[in-house]
Amino acid sequence: MLAGVNRGTAYQHFPDRKSLLNATIASVSEALIDAVWPDGQLAKDGLSFNDESLPQSAGRLAEFTAKNATFSRIWLFELLSSADPGSDPFSRAWMTSVKAFCASDQAVEGVDAEAYAVITLMAYLSWPVWVHTEKLPSGGQKTVAQRIVDEILRGAMFGIMKQDRFPTVHKLLESGGKSPPKKAATARRSR
Repeated sequence: MLAGVNRGTAYQHFPDRKSLLNATIASVSEALIDAVWPDGQLAKDGLSFNDESLPQSAGRLAEFTAKNATFSRIWLFELLSSADPGSDPFSRAWMTSVKAFCASDQAVEGVDAEAYAVITLMAYLSWPVWVHTEKLPSGGQKTVAQRIVDEILRGAMFGIMKQDRFPTVHKLLESGGKSPPKKAATARRSR
């Protein structure tokens, strides 16, 4: 089993497979909340993303899903199979936060917040499965996680965010997530 225990041990704690699956889903949902909004950063009004917190939250979510691709895939499958996806605590918090952001003065008008929330969540959860992050060493997982963060932030910066409200994100994207090498920048200017 994925948890590293045999069936007999698992069923000593759970009466059936459905109970085990429900406990796994609840655990992953709680871990996702802790990854995106550690230490109670989830705002009561839902507006949890700003210039400073957005790149950090995005990075933590991407790293969590890269390290836990199988559990994230199981969570996503159960969410998609659910008659009420909004009943899941992480799904509800994600949707509330994205809707609050899209309704704020930080976002451009007219964004379909629900569609955007689903698109970005699917990207975070599907990307690690697609590139088999669980087979990568830790450093490789971080690199793959940063790739999805960069592209989601880029899509947001040039799609739903008011660029002047996010100077930190803009600088991060311009530098490819890190400071550009000085010589390369100078060499390009002299051409």
